[in-house]
Amino acid sequence: MGFELLYLADLDEQKWEEFLFNSPYSTFYHKSAWAKLWFSSFVYFTPLFLVYSGENGEYKAGFPLILSDKYRLKRVYSMPFGTYGGMILSEGIQIEEVAELYERMDQELRKLKLVSAEVIDFIGQQKNLSQYGYNAVKVYTHLLDLSKYKDDPVHKTKRGAIQAEKKGVKVEPLSSVEKIRDCFNLVLERDKRHRLKRSKFPLGLYENIWNILQSGKDLRWSIATVEEQIIAFQINFLYKDTIYYWEGASFSEALNLRPNDALFSNTIQWGIAQGYRYLNLGGSPENAEGLVRFKEAWGGEKKEYLIYSKKKFWYRTLEKLKRFM
Repeated sequence: MGFELLYLADLDEQKWEEFLFNSPYSTFYHKSAWAKLWFSSFVYFTPLFLVYSGENGEYKAGFPLILSDKYRLKRVYSMPFGTYGGMILSEGIQIEEVAELYERMDQELRKLKLVSAEVIDFIGQQKNLSQYGYNAVKVYTHLLDLSKYKDDPVHKTKRGAIQAEKKGVKVEPLSSVEKIRDCFNLVLERDKRHRLKRSKFPLGLYENIWNILQSGKDLRWSIATVEEQIIAFQINFLYKDTIYYWEGASFSEALNLRPNDALFSNTIQWGIAQGYRYLNLGGSPENAEGLVRFKEAWGGEKKEYLIYSKKKFWYRTLEKLKRFM
């Protein structure tokens, strides 16, 4: 019984997954499999789990995080590149236990001598962090309530999806690891089109997503093809009643074929048939008007959540300077 800061190898994964499954606030990004992806793909990422155990050894609360020591600057994320994370509490936990949990969390993170810490609050449960010097910033995502589509065939008749089908676009599951390179080439082409200096994720991360999640029930990786050539792809994670859109890219010269509409239409129809309630469309930056319009055209509803962060003064200054460089 008590608090422990555990490495991934020391975590009882079965107990952790049972704890997550029984909590109404857990997401796919709290799962140990997500932590494994970053540990396997980046040498400077270390997964850690702050857990609070009950008298019988069961996990009653937990905070999964990734410690980054890139450039010898220690930073903590919950969880990186996943939009959602943060503290998870069991329903029966007492108020005084919650207060102690956040105090211990702050103590453990300060021991790491961090330059920054970031905690995502998707449900609105992390307000305790403000008393430890964390500042909250509002961010947004879009949620699509699939139950509204059961008696409304709008997703089947959306013009773009119909056009894609007429133009020979086919949607199917990714069938082999060999095709991941073709998907990654679409990522490189997309990022070059957006004038990015480098892509956010390496090829190895995509391969690890397939290798770690493909054998389970957590992954739905779809591709859009024309005459067997991959022109777009979409990666979705699956957990409880929610489909989480994570990543996708398409070939610029094939955008007139509307492959993204075909992929989203297919995901919606599949999700309804499988009994999922929500499709989480991912983060919605305020300056990405086109992306927001696309999500809302499918019926996505804007949801606000918070990111709490605490940073050393000199590190905040360094971040500001980098924006102008």
